[in-house]
Amino acid sequence: MLNNNTPSDQKSVKKNNSHSWRSNLSIPDYRVTFSGLSQRFCVGFVDIVGSTKISHKIEPRDCGLLYEIFLNSMAKILKKFNGSVIKNVGDGLLFYFPKYSHNNNTQELDSCLECLLCLTESRNQICKVLQKENLPTLDYRVSVDYGTVIIMKSNTSSYIDILGTPINMCAKINHLADNNGVIIGDDFFQIIRENKKYRYVSKKGYPMGLNEEYPVYSLHRK
Repeated sequence: MLNNNTPSDQKSVKKNNSHSWRSNLSIPDYRVTFSGLSQRFCVGFVDIVGSTKISHKIEPRDCGLLYEIFLNSMAKILKKFNGSVIKNVGDGLLFYFPKYSHNNNTQELDSCLECLLCLTESRNQICKVLQKENLPTLDYRVSVDYGTVIIMKSNTSSYIDILGTPINMCAKINHLADNNGVIIGDDFFQIIRENKKYRYVSKKGYPMGLNEEYPVYSLHRK
């Protein structure tokens, strides 16, 4: 079939197609809606140690595979213990335990603590998977705290998001954990301190200013 379009017509078609393609990539206005609900949850954060150095040493495609293996492994363990991923934050995961919102639920509390330890104890298995893919091994830290969060939702996601002091504190105290260890904020520690199934070690706290520190503790098996 003959193409009867003139060069001018063809340029116009290309321009329109380009405009249509770019329109499909347009970013919608970001809006958040606060539900007006607040609830007390155990919130956690898991983050890779030295991820910037790792990403500079390997190709972007390999870096993506490394993050995929790590983040999916963490999410799988969380699901096993009734934990829920809120979102990934760079190379880390923000998560919470929706079934544990009251400190009198001993069974769910034990599940939270067991999950935190299993996240770190899975490191060797994750590293074996990485090595099979000729990827570097990694270390990571887990931090957790407890308190009131505000539930919100954005127009760009069907999942909920949460805001509040426990989330901010989790991010701030994460670097205080040992590599492949768990660090616990004081608000959560006050709830679990009577649980004798595990061992807690006081660590140097997070500086809050005016010579004050927020107490933190590492979590261990007995």
